[in-house]
Amino acid sequence: IAVADGQCMIIVDQGKVVELCAEPGQYTFDQGTEPSMFYGGFGKGLVESFKKFGERFTTGGVAPHDGRVYFVNTRLIKGNKFGTSTPIPFRDSEFGMTVDIRCYGEYVMEITDPLAFYHSYGGNIEEDYVIDESFKDTFLADFLRALQPALAKVAMQRISYDMLPGAVTEISAAVKECLQDTWGSQGINVERVSIASATPTDESAEIIEAAAANERLKGLHNRQNVCL
Repeated sequence: IAVADGQCMIIVDQGKVVELCAEPGQYTFDQGTEPSMFYGGFGKGLVESFKKFGERFTTGGVAPHDGRVYFVNTRLIKGNKFGTSTPIPFRDSEFGMTVDIRCYGEYVMEITDPLAFYHSYGGNIEEDYVIDESFKDTFLADFLRALQPALAKVAMQRISYDMLPGAVTEISAAVKECLQDTWGSQGINVERVSIASATPTDESAEIIEAAAANERLKGLHNRQNVCL
């Protein structure tokens, strides 16, 4: 079996994981030997996953003596675009008020634990699972559910809504934390989140403009008092 760079090979026999390899090369599978556990750059954490998930997942609907080989992509999965169809409330530190914003951007994800990922999504699939076709809607829904609480965490760092496109590090860390209970347990990690634009709704834009105008008037009034 040939394993390419950026892949993790999983051999499943009768619904049970019997072998895995995350190091590139060509291998011969011997059913009479113990798992070789070439875990590559995943470290010994993959060994612990094997102990946890390397059990019989299910045999329902599987033909007798059914053996399969799965390849899991372990490279960064880019180009996952998102947009908030409904506005997200965001506590803006500059004006000291909550504004409703719509965000658009892109996130990068990676599979950090192929066994946990297979356990969550693989099952006894018979065809290729392509992220654009099979998982896109599920991943996007999970991501958008985590985005609102993540932005609330970012707002607490006194980052205003118009600064969000430049707060990649803060947003990425917050989203990762909010997705830990779901994606983290499924062997998925958010590598980076980039917001291309964060636009207030028309109503919020009017409120912001009124607040800005009020601040300008206060500044003008203070300067006049100083002159007097």
